[in-house]
Order: sequence, then C-alpha cells, then structure tokens
Amino acid sequence: MVMLASFSVGALIGFIFGIPRTLQDNKTEGIVSNSNLEQLSDWLTKIIVGVGLVESKEVFSIVSALAEKLSSGFYNSSVGYTIVACTLIFYFFGGFFISYLWSRILLERIFQENIDTEKRIAALEENIAALEENKDAQDELNELQLKYTKENAFSVIDKSIGEIQDRKKLTSIFDKVIGIAYEKLDYSTINELANAYNTKIDISARTWADIALANLNLYNTTNSSIYSDGVIIASNQANKILKDYGIPAMVKIYLGLVEFKNGKEENNPEKISKAKKDINTIIEHIQNENSIMAYEAYNYMLRNDNTAFSEFNQIFRTEFKEQFDLLQDKYKEHLSKSA
Repeated sequence: MVMLASFSVGALIGFIFGIPRTLQDNKTEGIVSNSNLEQLSDWLTKIIVGVGLVESKEVFSIVSALAEKLSSGFYNSSVGYTIVACTLIFYFFGGFFISYLWSRILLERIFQENIDTEKRIAALEENIAALEENKDAQDELNELQLKYTKENAFSVIDKSIGEIQDRKKLTSIFDKVIGIAYEKLDYSTINELANAYNTKIDISARTWADIALANLNLYNTTNSSIYSDGVIIASNQANKILKDYGIPAMVKIYLGLVEFKNGKEENNPEKISKAKKDINTIIEHIQNENSIMAYEAYNYMLRNDNTAFSEFNQIFRTEFKEQFDLLQDKYKEHLSKSA
C-alpha cells in the first residue's frame, strides 16, 4: 500500500508537470480546443515548485514523520525507518518520471493526432466549400453561355464579387465572362465590363488582349477614335502585366493595318504615313524584346489567315514586306533557340 500510494502521488505530480501545451492560433472566429487542463497544469506546477522551494524543510519533515510512523510496525524501528523512507522516495520519483515521460511522449502524440485530425477536418470543410463555390460559379457561367445578355454578364460578376474572396478565382470568372461575350460578338459590353470592374478585379494579360481585340473589331466597323484608343490602352495594359506578350503587339499592328487600309480608301496620305510609322514602331519594339514576343505575335497572325482579319494579313505581307520579314525572322530565331 505504501509503494502504491507513493507511486500514485508521484505519478499525479509527474502528469501535472508533463502535460504538453497546445499552441493556439490567433483566431477571432470558430471554436478552439479547450485548454483548461493545460492552464490548470501550469497553475499547479507553479504552486508545487513554489511551495517546494519555500517550504522544502517542511516537506522533508512531513516525509520523515510519515516514514517514522510507518516504521513502527518493524521489529527494528531504525531499520524500518530507512526502508520506509527509501520506499517512499523511490516509488514517488519512479511514479513521477514514468508519468512525466508518458505525458511528454505519448500524451503529446495523442494531442498532436487530435490537432491534426481537427486540421484535416477543417481543410476538408474548406475544400467542400470551395467545390460548392466553384460549382455555383460554373453553373452561373453555363447559364450565361446558354442565355447570354449584357445584364446576365454583369449579374454573374457582381454575384461572384459578393460571394468569392479569392482574387484569382474572380480573375478566372471575369476571363470566362469576357470570353463568352466575345463569342457572342458583344464587343461593346466587353468594354463596359472592363471599365466597370478594372479597379475591382485583377484582369489578366490574356483578357486585356481580348479587350484590345474587341476594340479593334469595333474600330474596324465604326472608325471611331474611342475604339482605336481602346486598342492601345488595353494592349498596353496586357504588356504591363506580361512584358513580352506577343498577341497585344500583333493587335496593335492590326490597328495600324486598318488605319492603312482606311487611308488608302480615303486617299489620305497623312493617315497612310501615320499607319506606316506606327507599324514600324511596333516592329522595332518586337525586335528589341525577347523572341517569345515575335513568336506569339507571328503565330497569332497565322491563326487569323482563316478569319475576317485575313485581308489584313495579306496587306501586311505585301505592303509591309520588310516589316513582315523582320517579324518572321525574329519568329524563326525563337524556333531555333527552342530546338
């Protein structure tokens, strides 16, 4: 009984000393693990250490008195005193160290597994919420694809801004809405969307290129300087994000080719001269940039051989043969580097 009692007291104190502490994140929302046991352990540890240091003589006196009382059952009380005192001390510290090590090693592992489980559950809940969020956004985009109107396009983006915090996801949704509007040939709405959400959404370089192309289509049919300015602004925004992006550069070349064609039809030497100067400037810029810009610009031009811009490709090849050759040579330079 003496051994068991001494071991139990030591084990209890060892457990109190050994309880691991859980680090809590700074959270203002949600439910966190109950840390009362850890706080109680800290409190009792400080009390025990404090009392033990201040009242150490009293503690030794209590142990000595207990050993003396228990040794009365021995034939030789002095021998009994030594045996009882050693038994009390040995089993106390044995219980203390066994319980302390169990708390530090196994209990810590149990706590950590519990924390990891909570984190996995939280991550799973976040993933489920993200999937539901993505599903809702995709459903909205599918609906817009089937029943496209300008109002619906604005509605999808407004709803996404209200529900989605991830700016990359907002960028992706905006890209897709612009893509749908472009498929529907609703170039004016593309401009309205860009103006409305330019400061609210991080518009990607690819989408700025689409906006530039929408303005080019509008300029080609209206000859309004508003849209020619729109081509330049959107193209520059695209290249501000991605310096060596070739498609915006080719869109600006197309703008110059449209100006050149209009100048020819109007017999306007000034417009023709300005178009030539603008195209030369763009080609010089491409020559001074990484060859990837020429590669993308030339590839984009080739893709337009079977579109409404095929006539401008022909003008570029014939009326601007020198500039075309420079672009083609830079394109081939990139191919040789990549080989």
